[in-house]
Amino acid sequence: MNLNGKCKIIIPESIKRDEKRDFGDIAVLYMDKNDGDIIAKHARIAGIKFIRIDNGAPYRKTPLIHWLEDCASWCSGGWIKADTSLNSIIKMWMRFNRSCINDREKHVLKVNLVHFLFSHRSSSTPLFEWLSEMHSYCLDPTFSKEPLMRDESNAFDKLLNASGKGSILEDFTVGSFAGQSGYKDHVNLITLHSAKGLEFETVIMMGMDQGRIPSWRADTPEEIKESRRLFYVGMTRAKKEVHFVYSGFTENQYGRRFKRGPSDYVKELLELMEGS
Repeated sequence: MNLNGKCKIIIPESIKRDEKRDFGDIAVLYMDKNDGDIIAKHARIAGIKFIRIDNGAPYRKTPLIHWLEDCASWCSGGWIKADTSLNSIIKMWMRFNRSCINDREKHVLKVNLVHFLFSHRSSSTPLFEWLSEMHSYCLDPTFSKEPLMRDESNAFDKLLNASGKGSILEDFTVGSFAGQSGYKDHVNLITLHSAKGLEFETVIMMGMDQGRIPSWRADTPEEIKESRRLFYVGMTRAKKEVHFVYSGFTENQYGRRFKRGPSDYVKELLELMEGS
């Protein structure tokens, strides 16, 4: 399976079929983080921007990271459209600073945050630059004096590193970081386990090989039922289009190939469609 070729054909063709469709309306689903690593690598080679929602995602979705996304949304135009509340951003900021009880200190915290936000009202600022300045303006003192923010500090460091030069989010701007629920110019890479409850115009299900789904290790009725459920969950995430991609073979840890063809679930679905 030529993943570079698949990236360059399926995704652009899907967008061409509907002029209102964006990259953010497309999801690539796969079995696990290892598959995600391979798919992400080839998406980068193909020049396709993406966001991952799995254990290989570049940063964790902690309360602080959610808050930073809201701040980025406000800076990216939310202050004009009023779809992101400055008041709610300030309230959340004060919750991160629980040890601050002095009115003067509270005032300084609020002023510093508001000054930062107003002076960074641009969607085109590189994310690394924006995060670094947010750290200097606001976050560094809070991380230093708030013991409960230690885990948040680690999450921020991971996000900052991921947006640095040569890292996975190097090309991210404040605008592309805003609103993690989906970016118009980024394809969504998601594990089948994480896809439940989500919907997209187009879904591309990768690794639909017999031996992968269901796994050749699946012996019990419960394991077979679970893999069928995952297949159904992935397929039904699509509003308009679903694409099944398979290699026709699988490999074990020793490099031995097994030519089992596409998943039985795909074949069953095609048979149902032909008979309808």
